[in-house]
Amino acid sequence: MLFAPCENLIISQEQKVSLISILETINVGLAPNQIIPPNANLPFNWFTLAIWEKVASDQNKTFECLTQAAHLRSNPSPFRMTTPLHKVVAQIFGFPLALGPVKVKLCIREAGVGEYRTVSEYPLSVQRAPNPAASPSDMS
Repeated sequence: MLFAPCENLIISQEQKVSLISILETINVGLAPNQIIPPNANLPFNWFTLAIWEKVASDQNKTFECLTQAAHLRSNPSPFRMTTPLHKVVAQIFGFPLALGPVKVKLCIREAGVGEYRTVSEYPLSVQRAPNPAASPSDMS
């Protein structure tokens, strides 16, 4: 399985995926003593890609997966494992504005059955940009 957050991605006509700028650190231009309100979000559009491998017990089941970062969640993406590998792309509008580490989580469940369970976590860091005059969000 693969799970990666990125700034953008391209899916070719042959269904091949290219990730553009995998996220590691998000630099935010904030004044030194600026207070960040709870549940604040950066105006940032980003994506995650999950590639699932089919196992025998997946036959005839529908799954739902979603991406979660702090208080933000993507919409659930339903899918069936009809091929040996299945790609799920999530587009998320906004990113939690909280300085420090943020775990981006990939969660799954059988459609409509039980709670989502976290199957992968990706560590990101949100930090104050070295130059306060920097743009509101400089991703790297």
